[in-house]
Amino acid sequence: MTTKKQTSQNRHNLVAAAEFGRLRKLRKLTMRDVHAHSCQIGRQRNSRLFEIVPSRLHLIERGKQVPHIFRLYSLGVVYHTSLKRLLRLYGLEAGQKR
Repeated sequence: MTTKKQTSQNRHNLVAAAEFGRLRKLRKLTMRDVHAHSCQIGRQRNSRLFEIVPSRLHLIERGKQVPHIFRLYSLGVVYHTSLKRLLRLYGLEAGQKR
């Protein structure tokens, strides 16, 4: 049985997925371009956690996977948008208290 919370999260995932695809196309980037940029961020940060392979980006853009915080950071850098804005796509507010 699907709960209201699950339905809301699914809606957020689909909204975020569409926005990630829109932002990538707006910047005229291919999935391989995003991968290359994220690898550069990973090298700068000395961590592969920031890397986004094309197959992972495909899942994110289809709403089938939610990026973890390191990948979300990379997407923000690559798409020239704030982490705060990307969190809002998932219904989250940075610094939000219970």
